[in-house]
Amino acid sequence: MQTTQKSGDQEKSRSQEKAPIVGKANSQLAYFLRYLSLAPVLAILAVSIAITIWILINANIPDRLFYPG
Repeated sequence: MQTTQKSGDQEKSRSQEKAPIVGKANSQLAYFLRYLSLAPVLAILAVSIAITIWILINANIPDRLFYPG
């Protein structure tokens, strides 16, 4: 039985030797997506989008933001 365990361990180690390149890229993407979903990052994106919309409206129709009537 020990010989089967050794051969099984060798197969696992061989498969693990090939995987790190693909697995590393995939894990980096997963970590990057997890980073993008953090609250501070989402808050900065939301504020940036809101300010951009404000600037675009104010550039085209400056008085509509302060005097809507």
